[in-house]
Amino acid sequence: MGKPIVHFPNHAFDGKPASVWIPATSGVGEWIMVHFKSPMSITSVSIFGGSGVDKIRYQNHNRVRELRMTFDDGATEMLTLEDKMQFQRFEVQHPGMVESVKFEILAVYRGARFDLTPIAEIEFNRD
Repeated sequence: MGKPIVHFPNHAFDGKPASVWIPATSGVGEWIMVHFKSPMSITSVSIFGGSGVDKIRYQNHNRVRELRMTFDDGATEMLTLEDKMQFQRFEVQHPGMVESVKFEILAVYRGARFDLTPIAEIEFNRD
């Protein structure tokens, strides 16, 4: 029997769409949190909400439809992703210095074969 495939949370931040974070359950209610080494100002976030390996894996797995982004000061923003195999950029409505950001999956597009919801990448933009 082979080793189980592990999909660590840091895979969502490694710059490689082919490596993904997959929550333990189907996705809804699961969350991932980022703690920055020092406070950071972000103006937008780019998210690849599904598998970035290939189109078949993208369609076979759930894809993120809606995320709640919660900042360390308690402010929240809702992000609605289209069902597209690509990065989607969202402008932060209340940009400022943050120490952490939590992303909670609220809704998914259902996969054709699997009830798992990978997130390929999350990038923070400061421009």
